[in-house]
Amino acid sequence: MEAIKRNWLYNLKAKWQLNSYFQVVLVLITFSLAGSSVVFIRPYIFDYIGLGTETGWVIKTGIYIILILPLYQLFLITYAVLLGQHKFFLARYKFLLLKSKNKISK
Repeated sequence: MEAIKRNWLYNLKAKWQLNSYFQVVLVLITFSLAGSSVVFIRPYIFDYIGLGTETGWVIKTGIYIILILPLYQLFLITYAVLLGQHKFFLARYKFLLLKSKNKISK
């Protein structure tokens, strides 16, 4: 008999080791709010520093990586704190920092 395929919420709950489906939804909302905030604020930042349509894509990509990605992380932690999911995200940050530290030291 074929194994029962579980739904994606169950899989995320198990993978992220969360306690409830409500917590999974809050984490997903946190990701959505952070991403939407960055998409909303990016044009204002680019206009403020003088990047327009005539600016090359290499420069825009570099500025995006330098400015926008850290801003996304800031939004992510801010929304996580507001939605009560800061423990989940801080644990992920610690894991990523330790993993990157181990790769650098090798």
